[in-house]
Amino acid sequence: MLMALPSLLLCVLAFTPCVRLSSAHLDASVHRAVHQTEHALSYINMRLLQEVDPNTPLCAMCTVEANVSHVSDGQFVQVKVNTSTYATGGEEENQHDAHNRNTHWLAVYSPANADVRKTTPIKYAILGEKYVDASGKAKKSTFRGGKEYVETGIAKVNMQLIDMRTHDFAFYVFSGGLDLTWGSHKPPSKASATLLTRSRAQLSMSESSRPRRPRAALAKDDTLRLTWSDAQAHKGTFRYEVWAGEKLVAGPSSATVKTTYYEADDMCNEPATTYGYRDAGLQHTADIPISSSWDDGAKMRYCLDGVENCYTLRLPRRPGRAADGPTVLLLTADMGQGVHPYDDSTTWPQYGQPSHHVVRNMIQDIEKIDSTVAMHVAGGNVSELRAHAVFHSGDISYAIGFAAVWDWWLWTIEELTSKIVYFTNPGNHEFDAPKFPADRPASWFRGTDSGGECGVPAAKLMPSPRAGIDRDWWSVDIGLVHMVSINTEADITPGSPQHEWLARDLASVNRSVTPWIVLGGHRPMYIDSTYVCNGTDPFHPNDSGGGGDHEPCDIDVAHYLKMSMEPLLLKHEVDLAFWGHAHVMQRHCAAYNGTCVTKSVPWLPLGANTPTVAPARPGDPGPSDTPPYVRFVEPKATIHLVVGTAGAKHYKNAFGDATDERCLYEHGHVRFYAFNATHALWEFVSLGPIPEASESMAFNAAHIRDTILIERAASPWKSASSPTASSPTAVPSAVIVFIVVMIGVGAAIWAGMKLYRRRQHSLRHDSFTRLEVVEMEPFR
Repeated sequence: MLMALPSLLLCVLAFTPCVRLSSAHLDASVHRAVHQTEHALSYINMRLLQEVDPNTPLCAMCTVEANVSHVSDGQFVQVKVNTSTYATGGEEENQHDAHNRNTHWLAVYSPANADVRKTTPIKYAILGEKYVDASGKAKKSTFRGGKEYVETGIAKVNMQLIDMRTHDFAFYVFSGGLDLTWGSHKPPSKASATLLTRSRAQLSMSESSRPRRPRAALAKDDTLRLTWSDAQAHKGTFRYEVWAGEKLVAGPSSATVKTTYYEADDMCNEPATTYGYRDAGLQHTADIPISSSWDDGAKMRYCLDGVENCYTLRLPRRPGRAADGPTVLLLTADMGQGVHPYDDSTTWPQYGQPSHHVVRNMIQDIEKIDSTVAMHVAGGNVSELRAHAVFHSGDISYAIGFAAVWDWWLWTIEELTSKIVYFTNPGNHEFDAPKFPADRPASWFRGTDSGGECGVPAAKLMPSPRAGIDRDWWSVDIGLVHMVSINTEADITPGSPQHEWLARDLASVNRSVTPWIVLGGHRPMYIDSTYVCNGTDPFHPNDSGGGGDHEPCDIDVAHYLKMSMEPLLLKHEVDLAFWGHAHVMQRHCAAYNGTCVTKSVPWLPLGANTPTVAPARPGDPGPSDTPPYVRFVEPKATIHLVVGTAGAKHYKNAFGDATDERCLYEHGHVRFYAFNATHALWEFVSLGPIPEASESMAFNAAHIRDTILIERAASPWKSASSPTASSPTAVPSAVIVFIVVMIGVGAAIWAGMKLYRRRQHSLRHDSFTRLEVVEMEPFR
């Protein structure tokens, strides 16, 4: 019997993943359909609009006009549409008959003379009551007057407009021309587009030539980098001064301004290079040295055009400083453009409301954080808490090739990026493209997720310490934290430029200055997901229909990242890794090689007075009584967190992975506090339910839904035994350890394990012949 156990063990090990892969493969196509971004501008069928004559509207008596002739940046206008003399109702049998008011939509173009046959509008609103989206799901229009419009042909549409470096706007009413069906699931028999009417008077933007949208980051630890957008060359000098409370400590001073821009030809594919393109303007950048003598919390007042258009920014905490309270980072991912609750636009059905509210809550956190638990951990040594930096890990604006969206997103977050340093790294929706120029290395996964942008707008518009568009990885020190950013969309295999940089960077960290290392990347190394393509070999040529060179599915990518870089995380004792991409909040254990090394334990920070937290919502995976307050005591591996919750629609495909300790399908952001060398805290700040726009225009109050305390010795992991770094295998060692313990026949089982692991190593891609294969010691 014992002689047969090794063979039996191999059969069990080989069979178990196959069962999981089989069920996951059933979900893969469904997951891909859900993961295709529901981008309303991509619904516009330019082939149909190319057939429209913009000079000959069909309905001479129909009208569309705004209620004002001038608008300022961010102002609402009301656009009145009247087709009562022409259209007659919403008959479903005439899907694309212009008389069917359910097929009507209002489009906004800027500049007013834009050719509607060659470019998409900057936003639009479906005027009818209901429609069916491209995936076949019935939707109710975001326009609250849809039912009345179908009945009467009269609509009053509220729209927010912003300065996009053009002087004027025009409004068009179309019938058809969207890749949607109307009123029912019945597909159109003959698709067409018709221009019903257009505005006769143009709407102009006040002060459209002003520089706008400042974005702050760091070029390096002691240099602030500030970028802003403009329609024209920078005039004069960039001026700033630094204040510590009421005391002027530097300036007035000036800094050299450098200017860059990008054009359609700089990008890779359509729509970014064709109908999605619009001029992004000039991007001005100034680098400002930060003096070590400036007090913590000093503020810089700066003016984009000399003495006007001024803002105030709180300078980031200098490396190593802790006397004035904890270092606080706000972590987020997968946002998209925010939409005000009163805006009737259909432009962002997925992201608009959640991202709007998440941004409002983050703005609150840069002024003052309200957290009883964080103040308790601080020990009463601080009078108030506030954030020092934001780290946005990929899937930034979800422009996906439609340049106008970047303008809207920059407007949405201006109150953040102008007041605090805001760091980004690229996600698949910024970087991945099927074809790159010959002088650029291609994205690892290819695909069409960026809409042809291939990283260009993200790198040109968002400042960071990156060395270049194709070297978009960086690190900075803020307070007690060494922040590390990687590009999961680029090659990170051993020997690649990114891998070699990461090894050097982690080895250079001075833990006496920055005792905590926080690493951020977009696609997660640890993820509770059923989305699997090939499963055992992440270097398998992509046959999943995603369009890339390598399999893009969650589990395949997680294996790839473990094999590529997890030994570096263990060797250099990275404390926390946070990821996006999956639109969910997941808290994983401190893990290595797919196995929990240190699990959290329940914690009551305030004893009986600890605030209560509602249980997980129905439909969330795992038990509803998952502890919301936990602590990790002397963790011996990296703790992994997934926070793709800043606005993108949730897809619920977690199944209960062994490393996943808590999973919430809620929107929100994360606060990470580094108090000293031994204590850090994480809080997930959830929105809760999004209110209906008709109920309230106020944003949601913050609800803390998950709290983690990390306790350790001053020397991060060296004080106790840690797992030995080795090349992670495709099968989590937790499975092996579990079987060993349950069967209890040490020698024979161990032999079977060795045979199996050698078999798994033989399946690896040739790229990993450089890795030294070392058997992992059991965790102690």
